[in-house]
Amino acid sequence: MSNSEEDDVLYGDIVTRQGDDGRESLRVTRDRLEKSERTHAKRIEQLEAKVKQLETENERVTKENRILMQNISSLYDTAKLELKRKDAMLHEERMKSFNVGGGGTQRGGGGGGKNPPPPKPPPGGPPSGKKK
Repeated sequence: MSNSEEDDVLYGDIVTRQGDDGRESLRVTRDRLEKSERTHAKRIEQLEAKVKQLETENERVTKENRILMQNISSLYDTAKLELKRKDAMLHEERMKSFNVGGGGTQRGGGGGGKNPPPPKPPPGGPPSGKKK
């Protein structure tokens, strides 16, 4: 069966303004639909390529985010350890200066585990809460 015969079987009962049993109108409509189909197929290909590109970029950004989170966590942990180390050093230096400066009685090594005394207030007493 040829295209013309198929059109007659499928669309033979359609009559349009242009006569010839609507064949001209069907041909124009078919051409328009085929063009539209090609346009849509091309657009689908473009969109599929864009989706693939975005998926690749998303994978890259996700991986980069994971690495950055690990780095930030490592930096945070390192900073916490460094603060503890510095606090221990400061405490040790305070204890040395307290012991060397004669700031207390030493009994059996290191002041018996007591903390150094609090600092002395400045001369003239504590500052008043009133503004002049």
